[in-house]
Amino acid sequence: MSQQPAKHQMSVQAKINVALLCVLFVVMSASLMFSANNEKKLVLGVVEQQTKDAADSYFDSINTMMLTGTMAQRNVLRDKILARPGVTDARIIRTEAITSVYGAGYDHQAPADELDRRALAGEAVVEISKNQDGRLLTVINPIRAEKDYRGTNCLMCHQVPDNSVVGAVRISYSLAALDSQVERNLW
Repeated sequence: MSQQPAKHQMSVQAKINVALLCVLFVVMSASLMFSANNEKKLVLGVVEQQTKDAADSYFDSINTMMLTGTMAQRNVLRDKILARPGVTDARIIRTEAITSVYGAGYDHQAPADELDRRALAGEAVVEISKNQDGRLLTVINPIRAEKDYRGTNCLMCHQVPDNSVVGAVRISYSLAALDSQVERNLW
């Protein structure tokens, strides 16, 4: 057996302290990662619901404009929505059934991509993508012509079968500011 000088050996207390520090570091790291993941999910859930609500509100306002004969001013509403912090896109997309009766509308009312086409086929779309500025949440809700859509009979003006998709509401929201705020909070 070799005997090392006492000054190079760790005491039992020091070994226990090092082991406890390692365990503490692992537990704290796991806890931080778990908390960060949960905070990101919470923020995303809140923003997703907020964006869905904004899309519903946008269409309700458009619906009111249809009923009051002020559709010529619909870009004022769109501009107000686009002026909200984080909103990067806000559009009402028309189907062929609407375009054939009321005209093509503005360029931004035509389907622009596969997400728009999926929504016009009746699918509610919620998608997160990445661009040069960060993550982008896009919500697209199909608009259906119904006999009683929140008190309005859509079929009086839109000559389509009940529950037909006549358009979609699209709102895209940049998550960049929220993502950086979450990162700052975590640090």
